[in-house]
Amino acid sequence: VCDVLIDLGDFRGARNRCEDALKIFAASGTVDVVKQTRSFLAQIDLAEGQAGRALATLNDILANGAVDMPPREVTPLFKLRADANAALGNIAAAYADLDEHMRLYTTTNETRRVRQVAALHARFEIDRQLDRNAALQLELTQSKERQAELQRRTWLAISAGALVIT
Repeated sequence: VCDVLIDLGDFRGARNRCEDALKIFAASGTVDVVKQTRSFLAQIDLAEGQAGRALATLNDILANGAVDMPPREVTPLFKLRADANAALGNIAAAYADLDEHMRLYTTTNETRRVRQVAALHARFEIDRQLDRNAALQLELTQSKERQAELQRRTWLAISAGALVIT
């Protein structure tokens, strides 16, 4: 709910929701969710002109490379921290964070692309196998039909031969 309220520009409502959620998440001990909620609060701080507070929060969240968070959640935090650094005039740090954001973004997209290619390849192989199975089934059906026709002709020949003999 915090992020939706942020997107709607309701920063006061978002802050209230995020702070309430933060208390619950902190009590449950879920570090990644606590950090995600704190990042929403940093986003609110930045939007309200509190770049220094936002930067301090983001530095804490991103400490140790944020290895306790899913990579998809870490990538946008570097962009947010770059914005906070830029607001404070820390241009070199802002560029470094933008560079890290782009590196992570590219890596994430490349990983996603590789997975999609693998999924498409697997789907292609499945479709190819289904087509092969259908062709084999058709071949089996046609073989059975030929066998039945051959058996019918054999019986006709035997019957005709029996009639000629009698």
